[in-house]
Amino acid sequence: MKFKPRARLLLQLGDQLIKNESIALVELVKNSYDADANHVDVYMENVDDPHNGVIIIEDDGFGMDATTVEDVWMEPGSDFKTEKFIKREVSPKFERLPIGEKGIGRFGVHKLGNQIEMTTKKKEQKKFM
Repeated sequence: MKFKPRARLLLQLGDQLIKNESIALVELVKNSYDADANHVDVYMENVDDPHNGVIIIEDDGFGMDATTVEDVWMEPGSDFKTEKFIKREVSPKFERLPIGEKGIGRFGVHKLGNQIEMTTKKKEQKKFM
């Protein structure tokens, strides 16, 4: 037999794993750190208004290609960063060990909003949404 997770599982996990919106935001910024970002901007507007609020997190990290988005970001429970940590694989630019290893940042995004858009790209590649 196989598990048959429903799409709402992400919402439920995000709500239960992430205690509040501040922690959700920190988890997403950790992803920027893991991507060797030197600079992270967090822009917030009307965050108390569930229909018009906007949160944008932008960084100058190394980004993800389509394969990484599909096989890592979109796969809850992926051990991608845990494996890097165990192998002591450091990031290419700043030689950082990953600090986000449980993959809860992707769940935290659902704590912050109902409509989510991610844009990313590797250097020298077209952006992937």
